[in-house]
Amino acid sequence: MAEEVEKLFDGMKKIIKIQPKDRTSGKPKERVDEFKSRLQTTMKFWPWNAMDNLCNEEDKKFLQSMMTDRLATMSGIDVKLSETERKVKERKEQELKRIAIQKESKMDTSCSNATLSDSDDEEEAKEVPDPLYSCAKRSHKRCVKTGVTVFIPPNILKSPKVVQSLVRNNISSSAISSVMHDIVTAVEGDPSKLSLSYATTQRYRVEIVKTIADKIKENWTPPSIANLHWDGKLMATLDGASQQERLPVLLSGVGGTKLLGVPTIPHKSTEKTGDLISEVSIELIEEWNCAECVAGMVFDTTSSNTGCKTAACVALQNRLNRPLLWYACRHHVGEILLTHVWDALKIEVSKSPEILLFKRFKENFASITHQNKDLHFPELPVDLLERKSEVIELCKNYLKQLFSRGDYKELVSLALLYLSEGNEVEALEGFSFSRPGALHKARWMAKLLYAIKTDLLGTKILGELPKGAIFASCQLQKIRRFVQFVVFCYIPWWLTAPVPLTAPKNDQLLINSLINYKEIDDVIAVAAIKCFGNHMWYLTEELVPLALFSNTINVDIKEKMVTKMLKIGEGGLCTKRHGTGFGKPTFPIMPTKVTEDLSRYVGIDSWSFFKIMKIKTDFLCKSLTDWESDDGYKKAKLIVNSISVVNDAAERGVKLGYDFLGTAVKEERYQRVLQ
Repeated sequence: MAEEVEKLFDGMKKIIKIQPKDRTSGKPKERVDEFKSRLQTTMKFWPWNAMDNLCNEEDKKFLQSMMTDRLATMSGIDVKLSETERKVKERKEQELKRIAIQKESKMDTSCSNATLSDSDDEEEAKEVPDPLYSCAKRSHKRCVKTGVTVFIPPNILKSPKVVQSLVRNNISSSAISSVMHDIVTAVEGDPSKLSLSYATTQRYRVEIVKTIADKIKENWTPPSIANLHWDGKLMATLDGASQQERLPVLLSGVGGTKLLGVPTIPHKSTEKTGDLISEVSIELIEEWNCAECVAGMVFDTTSSNTGCKTAACVALQNRLNRPLLWYACRHHVGEILLTHVWDALKIEVSKSPEILLFKRFKENFASITHQNKDLHFPELPVDLLERKSEVIELCKNYLKQLFSRGDYKELVSLALLYLSEGNEVEALEGFSFSRPGALHKARWMAKLLYAIKTDLLGTKILGELPKGAIFASCQLQKIRRFVQFVVFCYIPWWLTAPVPLTAPKNDQLLINSLINYKEIDDVIAVAAIKCFGNHMWYLTEELVPLALFSNTINVDIKEKMVTKMLKIGEGGLCTKRHGTGFGKPTFPIMPTKVTEDLSRYVGIDSWSFFKIMKIKTDFLCKSLTDWESDDGYKKAKLIVNSISVVNDAAERGVKLGYDFLGTAVKEERYQRVLQ
């Protein structure tokens, strides 16, 4: 045995002495190959009669394998390693095959070239393409960039494009001066020939920003019919010393959404909040010359906005001296609905700004195996099984679209995983449980993500973590009731919430699903119905005509709505509002039975929608089949479809205001930067 090892060791020393460049040909190559083959064979450490002494057939097969192919193993087979080795072997075989074919092709080419040159010296032989690689060969040469010679004008920092880039990326004047100085010095230039002082750079910035802002305001044309958005938030002052209330004000219409400004609201004032909001909003729309085009208001349903006497919506109409349409933010309505359901289930009664259940889940998330395997999927009631496939298809269709926010996509993916039990592999490709993010009682989107994750991972949590690490008594059961309601009732409504034309229909479908949900969970259904009864904004007489412009509404329902409107006839403007005519619209009575008939909500104030929106109603007297070809209807549909029924634009205005607080020290300059 020792002699065999010594022979191998001596052979290895002889191979080492051969230079690497000499090992590829001739006798040295043969010696190397011979040594490799010796290494591949098993040393004969067994006695000559070993096969006769073995009784077990498996032992004999193992020994036979060691004498020949050496494929047998004493341990279990590593499937991944075996698959990797198989692929490596196949690649080597393919590479050898490719090289062989390439050599044959070159030989054929050379023979062809020789024949062609003998027959005609002027004709050139064409290159024979590689049979395995028909496309052009890739070039592995690195693209070497040689640089560029430019002339930098002395006032380069006065360029509008440069100033726009600096402002957009929040780069200060002192920072760009220092960077430009170092760049010019690095290329052996003379920075003294450029205007790089802080004072000059700042003066350039102020002048160019003012020019650009004035040009934007001068060239902007307001839409003929528009809606006013606002959303007050507490922000830091420009000097960062304290805080003050700011109000992003935007205008939306056919041409898109325009931020008019983010003015301040006096933090401590004797005036009421509604009057302050209306005052700064009116100043802005008058400054931008668009007061006459405002036809509606998009707002969060807080008491400061929707009160009957001194709220912002009422104060705005009083200042304009005309009624406007009330478009409550549908996302905010959804948040209120979820709050009532959460409170009804009494999942956690706490005055803390955080939900302790989700806080514990976030802290212990790393200790849970959160792969998409062994998750908890509910046993659904029979009544929900019929709706399951419908919601799955809805989620799959929306996942094919682009989402404005990443958490929106994550919510739909979680809902699809919950419903499909992980079987929708293609639609959920690339999905994994992301680490829980920021959480606050006001962040309802985050709370939904937390709730569905704790439901899906609930079984793992109970099995892998100590008792009480996350869930208190009965909390998991309540969370699962909440998630079931969210997936089957809330998410289908929430996905279609931003579409104005289908808002009345979707609200009615939500009411129907809540009525049917009584048989599944009466506590949740009663709380949700009671809440939504106070937020039937899009089923009022004024806004139910939105459904007339939707292609998803049944033709018979449209016929009933039009017939009822024509029968009632035109009346006064907004006659069924609270207060003096500028209050919020009167909500209809919540239906107690399932229905899809929207004509029950039509009334005399339905004509007010067309009057405020300045839409001609001639098409109402025509057949529904002729509406799509009617110019008046097509123009009206374009305007109605541009209505924004969610206040996400105001939230983006808030974010924009936050991001650029440090770009100016004076209020006038700050407002210009935001343009």
